Amino acid sequence: MADDVSRTLDELRQEALKLPLLERLELAEVLFDSVDAEDEYARSTDAETAWAEEIKNRVEELDAGTAESSPVADVFERVRAQLNQITNAQAQLR
Repeated sequence: MADDVSRTLDELRQEALKLPLLERLELAEVLFDSVDAEDEYARSTDAETAWAEEIKNRVEELDAGTAESSPVADVFERVRAQLNQITNAQAQLR
């Protein structure tokens, strides 16, 4: 069976090399896109799995009372202060 696949791949490769340049480029683009799509799916699946685990861990910490938390007003104030620092730094660079 592996020999059949190898033979088919060799035949496909030989046929592809007979194509005009633009058609070979189009085929190459399609093949690259298919690999990229699979890789992107793997990355997104890995990220989703990692986030699901992180969320589970955070909920467990909250339930156990071991999580450090801050009131949302305090968080927003810290974010505003950091944004102001960035804006001021950027203004000084101009």
